[in-house]
Amino acid sequence: MKVLFFIDQISENVREGEAVEYEGKIWLLAPLPGQIEKVTSGPVRLIRLDSLPKFSENTPGHYILNTPIPTHILFGRDGPKTTIEYETQILSDIAACNKNPNPCH
Repeated sequence: MKVLFFIDQISENVREGEAVEYEGKIWLLAPLPGQIEKVTSGPVRLIRLDSLPKFSENTPGHYILNTPIPTHILFGRDGPKTTIEYETQILSDIAACNKNPNPCH
């Protein structure tokens, strides 16, 4: 699944990320601190999307997040407190995620 999102502010610079289903929720695959390459196996960091304001599915399996994700949240760094609560997790293996969830949520 793909998700379109913004970093820090709504702008013309739209990012495309991979969304997965885990525990019946939709999550953005995010890099572990210091990770550069795309995650295909092993540990993975997740940022929950479906609980954020202005998150929607525009076509089955394709999502839009019109709530910008702060850089420090996206990259797992310390940063200023945000008004939005971001739920994050680190899983020991990406295989626990469903990359093709049922679009009938």
